[in-house]
Order: sequence, then structure tokens, then C-alpha cells
Amino acid sequence: MAFNTTIIKGRGIRKEAAAGAAVSPGDFIERDSSGEFIRNAIAGSQSRRLIAVENEIFGDGIEVDYAAAQQVLAESTIPGMEVYARLAINAAAIVIGDLVELAADGSVALYTPAVDLTEGAGAIGGTQDGDIDALVDPAGDSGASLIDGVREAAAAINAFTGQGIGNPVGVALEAVDNSAGGTKVWIHIEIL
Repeated sequence: MAFNTTIIKGRGIRKEAAAGAAVSPGDFIERDSSGEFIRNAIAGSQSRRLIAVENEIFGDGIEVDYAAAQQVLAESTIPGMEVYARLAINAAAIVIGDLVELAADGSVALYTPAVDLTEGAGAIGGTQDGDIDALVDPAGDSGASLIDGVREAAAAINAFTGQGIGNPVGVALEAVDNSAGGTKVWIHIEIL
């Protein structure tokens, strides 16, 4: 479903500042060292969830970008809000329920866990797969129940955080495939 506004449900706190560079409604933004709004520049970052909104003061729609030095209207989002965000160029296909994270251009992309606590080099303590026993019980005398408990805790953390530790920003409320797209497109998400 297409919307003509960035904020679909809920309200955060409205912010305003000059644009340090071009910014589009639907972009997740942050302040630079001059206090100006710029697009989020770090993929997977846990920056403030601040989204640029359309300039309703002048009647501009969501398709009208802000130029550098122009005053940008933004909304500090809160969990549960629904927003119309930008999906990254050539982003993997998203289905309803997929987690999304911030991309390096202010848009969102399919969430990729940074660490899986139960597998490979990213496992608890940086151990290799199968070495969790040695990490938890280096002397080998604590018994299987402790090791199994640690494995269960790691699996529970993975499940709670979306299959690993990372920084998802929202969950998709619509399916969008921009894998062959040459431009950003819109996606309806709920803020986590």
C-alpha cells in the first residue's frame, strides 16, 4: 500500500535543523559535528532513530527532497511507531516480518546478524564451533548440564535478538523486492 506521509502511526518528538547535505523524507538521519542533519552513514549502526519527514509547512509531499542548508523536519521515533522508510538500492528482497537495519545511505536493508552466539568464530568468547565446552568448562569437570545451559542461553539470546547480536531498527509490514532496483523505494516498517 502506498502512503503519502512518512509517519503512518504514532508520534515521536519533532526536531528541526539545517541539512548538512541533501536529505530525503524517509531517510534515517543523524546530526553531524556542526549540528546539521545528514543521512545515517554507518550500516547497522545503533544511532538515534531519527527519520526525515516531508516538509508539511510548505505542503511538500514525501517525494520532495531537502537541499543542503534547507531546514529539515524530522521525527525522533519510538518503538511501535509505523513509518514509511526508504529501502536501499539493490537491497535483498524483504518479506513481511523480516527485520531491517540501517544502511549506510540513510535507508534500511534486510537485517544481517553481526554475531551468532552459538556458531563459528563469533561464538561466545570468540571460540571456534565446538570449543564452547572448553570455554565454559576448561578443566572438564563441571559436567554436561552447565555446558548445555550455556548453549541454551546463547540460543535464547539469538532468538530474542533476531538470530544474533546486531542492530535491527524495525520489522517489515509489507513485502518489497528492490534487489534489481536502481533507486531507493518505499517500505512500511514498525520501529523496534
